Amino acid sequence: MIPLTLQIKNFLSYGPAVQTIDFSPYQLICLSGKNGHGKSALLDAITWAIWGQARKVSTAPKAEGDLIHLGQTQMMVKLDFICNGQHYRIRREYTKTYGKPLTALDFGIINNDQTIASLTDKTVRTTQKKIETTINLTFETFTNSAFLRQGHSNEFSKKSPKDRKAIFAQILGLEQYETIRKLAMENVKEANTQKSCLLSFQEKITNELKSTTELTNQIQTVNKQLATIALQEKKLQQKEQTLILKKKHLAQQQKEFQELQFQQKELFKKEIITSTTIKEVQTAIQAYKKLQKSMPDQKILHQEKQTLVSNLSNHQKQLQRRFELKEQQLENNTNLQHLQNQFLKQQATETENKKVTLERLRITHEATVTEIKNLKTQHQTKQQEQEKLLQEKKSLLTTLKKYAVNKKTFDALEHQLITGKEQYQQMVAHGNMAKQELVNIHQKQQLSHDDQNPSCPLCEQNLSASRKKFLKTKFYNHKQELTKKIEQLKQELVKKKKSLIEQHTLFEQQKKNMQQAAIFAIQQKHIESTEKQQLQQAEILKKNLTETLQKEQTLLKQKIIAKKNLEILFEQKNKKLLTDPDYKTKAQLQVKIEKELQKLNYNEIEHKKTTDTLHIVEKKLNEYEHLREQMALQKEHKKQLLFLHDDHASIQKQKNKIESQLKPYINILSTEKDLQNQNQILSTNYNQLKKQKEQLLQEKGGLETEQKKLKLLEQEHKQQQIKLCKLNEQINDYSDIAAATSKNGLQALLIENAIPEVEQEANRLLAKLTNNQSQIFIESLRDLKKGGTKETLDINISDAAGIRPYELFSGGEAFRIDFAIRIAISKLLARRAGTSLQTLIIDEGFGSQDQEGLANIMDAIHKIQEDFLKVIVVSHLPSMKDQFPVHFMVEKNAMGSQVSVFQLG
Repeated sequence: MIPLTLQIKNFLSYGPAVQTIDFSPYQLICLSGKNGHGKSALLDAITWAIWGQARKVSTAPKAEGDLIHLGQTQMMVKLDFICNGQHYRIRREYTKTYGKPLTALDFGIINNDQTIASLTDKTVRTTQKKIETTINLTFETFTNSAFLRQGHSNEFSKKSPKDRKAIFAQILGLEQYETIRKLAMENVKEANTQKSCLLSFQEKITNELKSTTELTNQIQTVNKQLATIALQEKKLQQKEQTLILKKKHLAQQQKEFQELQFQQKELFKKEIITSTTIKEVQTAIQAYKKLQKSMPDQKILHQEKQTLVSNLSNHQKQLQRRFELKEQQLENNTNLQHLQNQFLKQQATETENKKVTLERLRITHEATVTEIKNLKTQHQTKQQEQEKLLQEKKSLLTTLKKYAVNKKTFDALEHQLITGKEQYQQMVAHGNMAKQELVNIHQKQQLSHDDQNPSCPLCEQNLSASRKKFLKTKFYNHKQELTKKIEQLKQELVKKKKSLIEQHTLFEQQKKNMQQAAIFAIQQKHIESTEKQQLQQAEILKKNLTETLQKEQTLLKQKIIAKKNLEILFEQKNKKLLTDPDYKTKAQLQVKIEKELQKLNYNEIEHKKTTDTLHIVEKKLNEYEHLREQMALQKEHKKQLLFLHDDHASIQKQKNKIESQLKPYINILSTEKDLQNQNQILSTNYNQLKKQKEQLLQEKGGLETEQKKLKLLEQEHKQQQIKLCKLNEQINDYSDIAAATSKNGLQALLIENAIPEVEQEANRLLAKLTNNQSQIFIESLRDLKKGGTKETLDINISDAAGIRPYELFSGGEAFRIDFAIRIAISKLLARRAGTSLQTLIIDEGFGSQDQEGLANIMDAIHKIQEDFLKVIVVSHLPSMKDQFPVHFMVEKNAMGSQVSVFQLG
């Protein structure tokens, strides 16, 4: 990773104006300037842009809140860099809000035509992962190798052996082996799971295969039982054939028996018919003899008949005339009724129409009266509402005058309040800066009073007594000025705060008055609008009331006229019907018909009596005719009676013959019952055998299915044995891969191979820095007291006093050791494949070195710059600064830190 340009805004000491720092033209750069002016802040901006991490308070969860410039709410850093020959750009932004702070992160590739191809992902977290994958470097690795942070030069050396080893693994890119090991272990775990499943299934199959022999024996037993049932079925079939023959013979006998029974029944019927006919013929002969004795004289009957016919004719003529008169009376009465109904209907229709008209007028009149009452009520209500609105309007106008505020005065007051707040914040910021400067001067005063240490605690240069006295006086005067300034600021702040509170109170009151006035103005407009609507509605109501009153007068007149018409109609009702000529003619005819009906002498009882007597005479005359017919039939009846007696005797003989023929068939019913019982027993036995056979066949089918299943399980058992062998091979292979790629395998071997390279490079630099007085030993194994060894990464140093651990060396010696180890690790990281480290950054740390040590360190820096494309060193020591060709001078002013570039000739 090689930084090209850095754009920075509101980051630590850098102010709101965006600054661009261009690193691209230079290889060896020195960042110089006074302490606290923002040298390290540039390096923090680089790490925050790439990893989102920089210096922070130890108790703070994230750095962003402490990195933002004082009094600002938004900071931004944009970094252009080259990685693996590709130009990238990262832009990270942080904004404070009242709620959750906002962080924005953009990442992209800059093409040759200066267009940007975005690589930004959906979230900041995933975009950060993409950045770290691209540069193949974490913040932890960077700060333990190529970035010697101020006060953290021993970042790598002071770590535990375990952490050192983890950093080495990360530098060497051993994460890929750890990934391979985890994948291999996952495959081993998955294969073991499959193996355990297969073994449990194999055990289940083995247990099921044990029942194969027992299953074969069961099938043989079932086959034997089926053979026995087959023999029993043959015997039953033979019995069934015998029974069928018997049934056929019985059926023939039943047919003959039924024919004889049919003949017997027919003879019984003939016998009954013959006996009945004989009785009927004998009864007819006796009836003729009885009738012949009881009949009267025929001539007397004829004379009586003629008299009755003559009387009946007279009665019928009178009845016919009566019918004619009744029909005329009925027809005339119907006509009269029709005329009367027609007249009544017409009168009723006219009356009903008059009543309906009158009722309509009454209902309309009542509705109109109700409408008039409602309109009067509404009109009164509207008048009351208008009076109420007028009172509200007067009250609002009074209130509106009370809350009226001048807009220009309000705007001027608001502007004055905002300006006062800004001035107050600036005064607070100046006060804080003065307090911080006072603290710094106090610390410097304490350091300058330290008589036991003659050197400067910052640059570690020796100070003379006159120099110390000068500094003491300078610090005292500056402290007095700052104290006076702070006291003045405090007094001004108290006055300003009091003034702001008064302005704020007045502003809030004016603002509240304006809001209240706006509300009252809206209410006034609403009241005026409502008042206008109510006036319109009142006019409409007044107009409707006038129209409704006129309508009521019209309805009253119409109602009086309709009532008079109805009374006239009732008076004319009866007079009009009696004066009608048609009705008058028909009424006279009706009177005439009634008189003629009264004169007509018709006796209905005599008429009926004559009719009945005539029927009796005619019946007796008809009996004479029947008697003549019976006299002719008497000879036929006697002949028929002789024939019937002969038939009856013949039927008796045939009956006796059939009874003798039926005797052999007496036992046919018992034989039929016996055959039915035999058939039922045979059917029961056959059904039982059928059920037993079905059960055995089902059992056989189930056993054969189970046998096939066991054969398939046997085949599957063999296939799973093959799978188990393959799984065992996979488990062994993946276990070997996991063991090989573990921390004690290839990773330990690669670290072991890399340690000599780091030792050699570190010792080469340390020899220059210590004039061949010191040497580094890095041990990857440690002997245990109980025997054996343990993986470790211990650092031991050999010098004139012997071999000692790193922790026993002084500050200056420890820095040279740290410097040599870190440079060696950085060069290793730069040379390793797959990494992107091509930049070395050294932030301060030279104050502990003497002149010879500084010269050696500078010599080492000039030599290692050939191994890095970019070397950035931060220092404020003049002896160091003058040895760099390019200076990035950082100076702080009221607007924040500023960076200037100087090149030495």
